[in-house]
Amino acid sequence: MKILITDLEKRLGYKIKRNYKTIGFDTAKIAGVAFIKTDDTYVYLDWCYLEFEKKSEEDLLTQMYKEFGKMVTDEDFAIVEQVFLGFSRAGSLILAKMGTMAVAQCIEKEIPFRLISAVSARSKFKIDARKYGKGKSKLAVKDWIQNTAKINIEEDNCVDALVLAFLGICEGINFTVKPKPKKKRAVKKAPKKKIVKRKKK
Repeated sequence: MKILITDLEKRLGYKIKRNYKTIGFDTAKIAGVAFIKTDDTYVYLDWCYLEFEKKSEEDLLTQMYKEFGKMVTDEDFAIVEQVFLGFSRAGSLILAKMGTMAVAQCIEKEIPFRLISAVSARSKFKIDARKYGKGKSKLAVKDWIQNTAKINIEEDNCVDALVLAFLGICEGINFTVKPKPKKKRAVKKAPKKKIVKRKKK
């Protein structure tokens, strides 16, 4: 799919880098991968998803490393989704390892990369991930891509990968995550003791 750079700049709200190639990785058991390249006039977009069999954790990671190696080629920049630390510690750990497979291929091929969470990536484009309620963030991202970015995408597993790849072609994106301000704890003051003077007998 191709779009005029000037049109996409208006939709995203950022200036777009010319003659540039990025790749975005949304790693999971069903991993989304998005590819974007630009010339002087157009933006070219492509995406796909890979579904991996989990015979064992070691086998899954080996599959990922090999498949990601076929996809990372000569990009100028790669963006890999940072792990969200959810309620499942084991789930977060395996997701972290999956992302590391994409990072390893970038290091191997000397491609600069950045890590950013899906929440932070969406916020750069002011995507309302809560639009459809809890647990339906990908549906909200898909809605934004179709109606704001005006890109016809049907595969839910690729929407966050495309947002990540967008970050790579946009000028002025700050990948630094601002720390959340610490909440001030209310200090309870101890009640003042009343001093009762005893009368002398």
